[in-house]
Amino acid sequence: MNLSKKTLILIGLLIISLSCFLIIEETNKRENSSIKEKLCNNSIDLTDEVLGEEILKRAQVIFKEKLGKESIKIQDINALNFYAETLAKKLAESKSFLYSLDKKVHVTVVIPIYKEINRMKSRNEHPNGEDFIRQKIKQLHWFSDCPNFSWDLKIIDDGCPLKSGEYAKKIIKLYSEYTNKIWPVSVQFLEDCIKLNKMNTSICPANKTISSTKDSKKGGAVYFGLWKAIKYNIFKPKGSEHIVLYTDADLSAHLGNVGFSVNQIINKGFQVSIGSRKLNPSLTQKSNSNAGKLWYYFWKNFFPSLSVTDTQVGFKAFKSSFLEKIINKPMIEHGLCFDMEILVLANLKNPNSIVEFPLLWVDSVSESTIRKNKDKNFLEMLHSLSRLYQKYGKKNVWKDSFKNLIASLCVNDLNSILDHCPQDICSKTLPELLKYREITAEQLYKRIPEKF
Repeated sequence: MNLSKKTLILIGLLIISLSCFLIIEETNKRENSSIKEKLCNNSIDLTDEVLGEEILKRAQVIFKEKLGKESIKIQDINALNFYAETLAKKLAESKSFLYSLDKKVHVTVVIPIYKEINRMKSRNEHPNGEDFIRQKIKQLHWFSDCPNFSWDLKIIDDGCPLKSGEYAKKIIKLYSEYTNKIWPVSVQFLEDCIKLNKMNTSICPANKTISSTKDSKKGGAVYFGLWKAIKYNIFKPKGSEHIVLYTDADLSAHLGNVGFSVNQIINKGFQVSIGSRKLNPSLTQKSNSNAGKLWYYFWKNFFPSLSVTDTQVGFKAFKSSFLEKIINKPMIEHGLCFDMEILVLANLKNPNSIVEFPLLWVDSVSESTIRKNKDKNFLEMLHSLSRLYQKYGKKNVWKDSFKNLIASLCVNDLNSILDHCPQDICSKTLPELLKYREITAEQLYKRIPEKF
């Protein structure tokens, strides 16, 4: 039987269409398999955009179930690994706090940046890319159905020689054009703050003690961002309660946790809310080291009344009016210990002002500028801690002995102490170290073989 030319063409098109359908189906299966594999791994990569979207979808389902609007399918929940499921549940709980607010609350998020161009790129553009600006906007936009909650994001260039701030502006512009939406995101530069301060303009009192961006390692940028958030915020709706939060540029901590800080400050009356990697039942994908425990032991000896488990975490929120009273004066630390100065002053102003909540944290080390000189930075932090003790601490002979020990150390000495860290310190958990004060400064000094 002879087939017409038209029939043959139709059969050919049908075969091509069927082939395309099968290819698309196979591609979808592979993508779904990839997503499922990511969700079922025994770890979690918060820099993975696809995985992040899946977790937010799951969190939204749990959130609606909490409201009684939707039931959860058991098979869906079981598809998550422990980390991803835990994060989804935490995000849902965080959102429930914001959704139930009975007053207007505005949160300003401050992010310092320095040599962060690679992290601003997508994973397709750079192997260490996190696309963190767009991802953080998405994380905050997830709360758009919370009627009394609003937010803005301030990105502060800490004097980056690679012009990270200018690159951030380009990304924000492109994302606004892509989404056809003007986002409440701004970029400022520490260098401008320093210039204005030299002209006797009180643009940021906390930075009056620095004369160059080289005097800052994150601290100067954070102080500038916090002050701009408090005094010059064009995004905050009138009459709103105001909370200011600073976090790191990477995606180690999900901004969806902001509801916990809002709850602790607005509903429970605390002035400072800190996400903690150490507080049970926090979950952390992070390598533990003797340095962390030694740091804890040192600062606890200097400031025993400060009840905080995680001083260095990049997730700290403050009631705006309380924070203003702390940073309305020149600060002495603008390096890696600036967090400690804020916490010490907050504790001096109100010993019951600080509270923590457990945080799911995934370390992001690939583009870290701090990790590259970690030994030198650790010694620098100890020297900063000693300066804070001299200015704000209650003096006694015991504390002075640790101050003198720090003054005598070089990087090699500190490494020797870390390599021979007393078991009574390195074997203890942080809760156990909370009140442990048995190891003397002299005993630590004797851990340096070259001295004896």
